[in-house]
Amino acid sequence: MISVETSRGISNLVINAILPCLTFNKIVGNLEDKDIKEIGAICLTAIMLFTAGGLGAYALLYITPVPEKWKWGLIFAGLFPNISDLPIAYMQSMTTTNLFSSDQVDKGVAYTCIFLTVQNFMMMNLGMFRIVGLDFREDIKHNSDEEAYVVSKQGEEESQNISDANGEPISNNNTDKLRSVNTQDMPVGEIFKNNNSTIDNSNQSIYCIPQNTDMYKEPLHIYLTNNSVTTTASAPKSMNEISYTKIKRRKRTQSLVSEYSALSRIRSGDIDLTKPLTLTSEVGNVNYGDNLVDEDCEIGIHAKDNNSLYLSAKDTISTIHNIPGNFDGFCTKYHLKWLHYILINFCRPASIGTILGIICAMIPWVKALFVHTDVHVHQAPDGEPVLNFLMDFTSYIANACVPLGLLLLGGTLGRLEINNIPQGFLKTALSMTLIRLTILPIIGVAWANKLYDMHWVDTVIAKFVVILTWSMPNATAQVYFTAFYTPLEGRHLQMDCLSIFFLLEYMVLFITVSFVISYTLKVDLKF
Repeated sequence: MISVETSRGISNLVINAILPCLTFNKIVGNLEDKDIKEIGAICLTAIMLFTAGGLGAYALLYITPVPEKWKWGLIFAGLFPNISDLPIAYMQSMTTTNLFSSDQVDKGVAYTCIFLTVQNFMMMNLGMFRIVGLDFREDIKHNSDEEAYVVSKQGEEESQNISDANGEPISNNNTDKLRSVNTQDMPVGEIFKNNNSTIDNSNQSIYCIPQNTDMYKEPLHIYLTNNSVTTTASAPKSMNEISYTKIKRRKRTQSLVSEYSALSRIRSGDIDLTKPLTLTSEVGNVNYGDNLVDEDCEIGIHAKDNNSLYLSAKDTISTIHNIPGNFDGFCTKYHLKWLHYILINFCRPASIGTILGIICAMIPWVKALFVHTDVHVHQAPDGEPVLNFLMDFTSYIANACVPLGLLLLGGTLGRLEINNIPQGFLKTALSMTLIRLTILPIIGVAWANKLYDMHWVDTVIAKFVVILTWSMPNATAQVYFTAFYTPLEGRHLQMDCLSIFFLLEYMVLFITVSFVISYTLKVDLKF
């Protein structure tokens, strides 16, 4: 099975490149201004789906024994289904049958992308992913007692060889000269506050032991010499006027929690959940606009003289906090931070792909630049629209969405672990599975028929997509959101509950979806 880091890299690739290309290609190529009514009906259907699932989960709070620390997790599981990789894969698999034409299948994928856009808007733009964090309020309030940084030595003799600018040795009795700091909210160069320290020994070592162990899994071992700075990964190298070296954070690949957990940074205030997180990952690890160093960081080493070193961070990697732009300042002044939060999240690659796709699809003259339409525009020398090469490019990239999405889904389910089963929770999990995979599909079939009878949707593929979406299990993104809030140490009750729920759902999913789709094709659509 692929490692957690590899899975996260693939997930970021899907979110930042493949999914935006898929969304743009399918929307531009298959939707037009005449479909605006069906797009509106799909948005309304998505809201109804989220509401019905949320109400069902809320009812279970009073009917079944739900653990106190997973009540909001249950609400989130009821709200959001998996309407990304599974329905897209299901729709594209229909091309191998004679039930729908390839154009109908592509249009169905475009409708699925609209469903996904509505869900992303609610989860990220409106910040509803933070519902999961309400189960961790006690953990967030808990203060960590560890020191942020501790300077250690390879022996008592070595520590006496490190002196400050005044020549006074820094020893166990004199370590107050080194201030405890938190790297998450300050430039890297500030780690070493003793800027003019002289190095008497030719090979000393400093261990940096971070407070936030979810980011640094092991101490950074830095060798300081008269004219060089290296890490344990490389041998000492000479330095002229200015040299740079990379310090790599070592991470263990043990579990989803160890990879995604950011609870200690939330506690310390380094992550402000009232502000948008980074836009290029499913679960951001810093706030948007905070240029924190991620995997690698370069530390500038300035040589003062032969025996003195001054360490500072390179300007391009220093942490920037609370530097409001014009719009940010305007929102702060007029108490419109909620508007700033919503608009910034529109800059996510998936949102940009959808917005550009809808704009191009709804304007006939712009759409004609990408695909053949009834609108007359001049063609390229090869007889194709002038921007048709962009459609070819996005189509080529989008083909990787389904296999990678299913690979990530399988990898996520394969990493789920169950350590403890809360008393009576099986009743809750079975009840929620019944609601999600049995009751909601029945409501979905009735709702789709009503939309079709009212002519809010006029195509059978739109009706089929609506029913398929109501039949999906809950969103796998909840695994990452839960791991984001889960502490590294202690009992992981929320992850245990979510794992049980997922395993029960996917054990019966192939039965329920097969029954619903067979009924839809044979009875509703008369195939």
